[in-house]
Amino acid sequence: MKKSYFLLLAGCLISMAACKKTNDTECDRIGAKIIKYECDRVIFQLLTDENIGDADWEDYQTGQHYSNVVSWYNTCAVTELTQGQLSTLYVNIGTENSDPGNANCYQCLALPINPPTTKVEFTDLSLLPCDSIMSD
Repeated sequence: MKKSYFLLLAGCLISMAACKKTNDTECDRIGAKIIKYECDRVIFQLLTDENIGDADWEDYQTGQHYSNVVSWYNTCAVTELTQGQLSTLYVNIGTENSDPGNANCYQCLALPINPPTTKVEFTDLSLLPCDSIMSD
């Protein structure tokens, strides 16, 4: 009896491993840690070895320095996912010709102090690094 349970359990584990494969070619999101929210932009540190963004940006409020810093102007899309928390999101960065969508969902009349010079458009924004894709 124990042997048949063991064989049944082993068969289930093997079939589950065969079905739950993720498609790594579809997963090219990079981590984007939210450093701060400013009036009409969100400032991110991109968690990648590539040189994207400002190489040495200083947060004027804390004096802390960051590398790979960018700003994105769609605060509405970010806060919808994060509820205003300083989270890490996973993104794909668009090209210069990307459609920004409703990028300026807020109009800010205040001048930011020391904003990053690198502005980006994200074409994909998620709380997960990769979506699990079931394959046959």
